[in-house]
Amino acid sequence: MKSRQEVIAAFAELPEHITTRDIANATGRGVPGVQNWITHDPTFPGESAPRKGRTRYRSNAKVLAWYLEQSFADDDRFGPRALGAIARQVRPELERMTVTELAKVLGVTPAAVRHHITNNQPGECTDPFPEADEFGKRSWSQVRSWLLRHDDPLPEPGDDGTRDWAEVRAWLLRNLDDASDQVHTEGLTLGQCDLIERARAAERVGMEVPAEWLSEVLDIEDTRTVDRLLRGAPTRTAPARLRPTALARACGLTVSQVKHFERTYVSEYYDDPFPSKDENSARDVQEVRNWLVRNNKLPLTQTGRPPRKAPKRLGPTPLARALGLTVSQVKQFERTYVSERYDDPFPSKDKDNARDILEVRRWLVRNNKLPLTQTGR
Repeated sequence: MKSRQEVIAAFAELPEHITTRDIANATGRGVPGVQNWITHDPTFPGESAPRKGRTRYRSNAKVLAWYLEQSFADDDRFGPRALGAIARQVRPELERMTVTELAKVLGVTPAAVRHHITNNQPGECTDPFPEADEFGKRSWSQVRSWLLRHDDPLPEPGDDGTRDWAEVRAWLLRNLDDASDQVHTEGLTLGQCDLIERARAAERVGMEVPAEWLSEVLDIEDTRTVDRLLRGAPTRTAPARLRPTALARACGLTVSQVKHFERTYVSEYYDDPFPSKDENSARDVQEVRNWLVRNNKLPLTQTGRPPRKAPKRLGPTPLARALGLTVSQVKQFERTYVSERYDDPFPSKDKDNARDILEVRRWLVRNNKLPLTQTGR
């Protein structure tokens, strides 16, 4: 969702007669949200020009006038534009989240999150929205930092084309003290993670942030570790034992799940109980991961063992079996989630009626269509 002025400016760039997708892009909504207005609000403007195939056209001026009369178009409405303030306040249990999970944490719709993703793509802007991993999940520390930067961008260069280091330094350190009691899996606080992400954003536009200075601020002696963090490369080593919150993040679980396993899978009732904790309430990370794998509580891709190879493209029946669906579900997704109505349509099939299994799996995860036992959550 965009501000009132942003919507007016977006409509000004559109032609006289506009499509449903045009309306969605101009207002920052998803196509399904606009379809909901069309279907359920009798005051929404009707078609104003002949159709072209299945594409319908409506009057630009009338749609804009209708939109500006709605209560959700008011600038003082609490919504996605306050995401930075919300991100600063919330304390999610998960370190990596899907679009739906991020939306739930931030108290907005998935379409509001997707709006930021769509409009801030790598290669199209200097500070893109954090990218998702192969499971459609994004780092909370990176998303949080991006939302804060969205409201507090890097200082602009002066008349000579350079940025003042004193201003940039103050900007880099702006949130350093945030969430000092909440430790990331790298051993950094959220405030320290924000500093790293701001330094990366500054370097993307040509600023040089001295690694020695970052090492001193972060209290990290080895500048090679700082260089690795700036590159976004994973750590080579991990703590052998972790307490519940850090353990949950390291294993892709919630703290509630860790506590549930602890209470439920006890030695009195199970031959393979959940690994015990020590006097500091910490557990051996590798022992826990091995237990999760043995008991089908963790995806194979998180076990450290190479996954078995699978066919890259499959027809409807083997595709359904591979993903734990029915053939009817696959066909329903194909008919329902089409590009004319959805920003994220079901992956298309090739001439052999086959689809890329990884693309389909990612789509299922993004849209919460995959059974819980296969999502990794």
